[in-house]
Amino acid sequence: MADGSTTNSGQRYAAVLTDEPVYLAFSNSETMHTWLTLLRSYAVPEVYGAAIIPSEGGLYRMWRQVEVHCISARDLGQPKPLEHSRPSGTRPLPPIPSNISHSSSGSDSNGSCASGMSDGSGDYDVWCEIWVNSMLCARTTVKRSTANPEWQESFLISDLPPFETLQITLHKEKRGSTRSIPIGSIVVSLGTFQRGEYMEGWNSIMGTITNASTGSGFYSQVGELRLKLKVDE
Repeated sequence: MADGSTTNSGQRYAAVLTDEPVYLAFSNSETMHTWLTLLRSYAVPEVYGAAIIPSEGGLYRMWRQVEVHCISARDLGQPKPLEHSRPSGTRPLPPIPSNISHSSSGSDSNGSCASGMSDGSGDYDVWCEIWVNSMLCARTTVKRSTANPEWQESFLISDLPPFETLQITLHKEKRGSTRSIPIGSIVVSLGTFQRGEYMEGWNSIMGTITNASTGSGFYSQVGELRLKLKVDE
């Protein structure tokens, strides 16, 4: 069979290896859960100490999951100095790394462009994407025409590989448009996050601010997202 050909059953074959993700669609949730159960039964678990006690299959198996509760956001698209960005008693999260790009739109009072919603927040719909280890794992529902959305939505992401980062990116889309624009992101280092305890607080959303006259860009807070997180390992 030639490379890249398609069979009558809809299967596609390619000899070239790729690291790109593969997406599967199921007709209903029951079929999806059946497929996942069969996949787990054939998958090789992450077992440690197999060489020490081969008769029992090893010493222990790693199991990881993250609970993410997206509660609400506020002041989207309103850049402010970081020293005034968080109320006392909340745990700050690190900013997004410099290699993550963001589109820009709108302008602030200093003539700088911001990736937030300052250009008419009532015309935009907002939602969040949740990424673990650079893989998209969940999305919140879309909140209509607001710069202060309330989600109150929870996600349980389990059967995870070794922890790296959790990133939550907020997006906006103008009503009647099909083009979404990132507002900003927060990033949590799961490798150092405290295990087994819920952590809740307001966290800075970092977005790109571009000077309209010079074209130079820098990161600034463009809102806050209230999160409740729990990491188990």
